[in-house]
Amino acid sequence: MCVIIGVRNISAQAKYLYSNNIRTKVNNINSYLIDAAESNLERRPSPISNIPLMLFGSIAYDGGHLFLDDDERQQLIGSYPDVLNYIRPAIGAVEMLRGLKRWCIWVEDDEYKKASQIPPLLERFKQVSNFRISSKTKSTQDFADRPYRFKQNTYKSGAENIIIIPRVSSERREYIPVGIFSGETITVDAQVVYDASLFLFGLLSSRIHVAWVKLTSGRMKSDIRYSSAVSYNNFPIPEYTEEEYQAIESAALSILEARELYPNLTLSKLYDPLKMPIELRTAHENLDKSVESLYETKPLLDEQQLLKTLFSTYNKMTGGNDA
Repeated sequence: MCVIIGVRNISAQAKYLYSNNIRTKVNNINSYLIDAAESNLERRPSPISNIPLMLFGSIAYDGGHLFLDDDERQQLIGSYPDVLNYIRPAIGAVEMLRGLKRWCIWVEDDEYKKASQIPPLLERFKQVSNFRISSKTKSTQDFADRPYRFKQNTYKSGAENIIIIPRVSSERREYIPVGIFSGETITVDAQVVYDASLFLFGLLSSRIHVAWVKLTSGRMKSDIRYSSAVSYNNFPIPEYTEEEYQAIESAALSILEARELYPNLTLSKLYDPLKMPIELRTAHENLDKSVESLYETKPLLDEQQLLKTLFSTYNKMTGGNDA
């Protein structure tokens, strides 16, 4: 990408944005090079919109000893059926995008004594403890006496569903692959939202959200590095009716149904822009119409229009220049 910026003193003369050899006269060019009022997108601890918190997944600092592949899980269950009480699905960006199965040992404080009676678990706990003791980080060393626990635990019990978003997504994708899973899932190395609704899944799966994230998140090389503090917490969602809410939920469900038509394709392959199945693309296009109708009654034709509308909504919600 090449950006050429012309700078001048404050003036009432016409301002222009050039994109794809098209010149557009605009009222203002903000610091994001959008035809919109100036906005300062700060890192926020919580969302400006009425949506649940987004957290980063749990981190074990365990040397890999609290994780199991599918074969290890089956062998353990075959020899010690009770071990099933202490095994949870573990999903990060890699597992979600590539369709891989991974599991983790998950033991609560009041379960440790009983779980330790299973010899393979006790052995793993010893290995975790040794790994943490040998760490150069004092906080990790201090956690050696709790070898059955993840050091950084962001899991929230009682949630029916969770939404997982990869923290890095290819810039080639037209949509960010968003996953929705049962609440017992332990999220690792990805962003997670607990108590997630189909409505929120739809918003995060839309092209208007992608446009916002591409502009406001950081980059890892050229790929999108999703920022919950900037992109998610500043994502402006206008007020909506029950009818609009249900329309987005229905469109979001259609996306999940379209994915299920291709059980042998991973999310990574489903969201390859050159190979995206027509049913999935159509479902996303229908979702886009429902989501964008929250912001504008007229169709939003390109990314500049999407972003201009988003900044206008953001400023109204935060008391900015469009409020």
